[in-house]
Amino acid sequence: MFCIYVIINILFSSDILKSSIVSVKIIISILMFIVGFNFFSKTKNFRKLNNSIYYVLIILIINFIFSNVFNIGTSVYSEDGNFLVGNLKDNWNVFTYALLVVPLLLLEFKNNKNKAALIYFLTILNSIILVLSVKRIAVAGLFLGFLLFGLLNLKFKSLFKNIIIITIIIFSTFPLYGDLLSSRVGARSDRFEEGALEKEGRFLETFIVWEEVLSFENPSKSIFGLEAFNSVGNYGGGSFGVRNLHVDYNLIVNTIGLMGLILYFKIFLEIYHNYRIVSK
Repeated sequence: MFCIYVIINILFSSDILKSSIVSVKIIISILMFIVGFNFFSKTKNFRKLNNSIYYVLIILIINFIFSNVFNIGTSVYSEDGNFLVGNLKDNWNVFTYALLVVPLLLLEFKNNKNKAALIYFLTILNSIILVLSVKRIAVAGLFLGFLLFGLLNLKFKSLFKNIIIITIIIFSTFPLYGDLLSSRVGARSDRFEEGALEKEGRFLETFIVWEEVLSFENPSKSIFGLEAFNSVGNYGGGSFGVRNLHVDYNLIVNTIGLMGLILYFKIFLEIYHNYRIVSK
């Protein structure tokens, strides 16, 4: 229903081409859930998907090494070129997503100590690279995800043990990357100053978007959006220039309206509903 709604919304956009490009990316991503649900519901196929994450962790590290050895990519936040990740310079959520499913890998290889130890090693290396990126959302997503996993599983003894091990490893290896981390944090020092949050684009856009939507000055825009993920110039009276909305919920409600936001959340309600049925 959500995908059909977005397709209809494209027809009313002020920039049909741009709406189509972004909307197709989102629709394909959502439809992949159907493929995954049907194909990977079998244990054998799910293990193939699970094992692919193991290779993703290896590829990310190899990419980091090659990029820095051969100077591939652009150094973000610093000009000295000492931190390169090839074409992944602004795709740090790839690291976050790969790391968040590591518990599934460890569950599968819990009886294989050598493989489990290697997974821990790959996880720590990728986590260090992610922290060195100083991308706040990606890093926060990783820590919050692992925290939620630990709390929801209620295995406090195991969680505490893992925290102790990781802490020891981080402190013992800190001299290897401490200077690099300090220089990169320093390059973003303005983002950590008092009052920096109030100057953030994400912070400012949120109030503007929701004030416009809930004011219902333009009812059709508030309810239906009619821009299908084309946010440039469609919020704040165009005062943000060519900047796209960065917060997903702001983007949804601004471009496909409250109806689109409701249909989006309905996807997750259906997933939860099916989970409850299966769990019973």
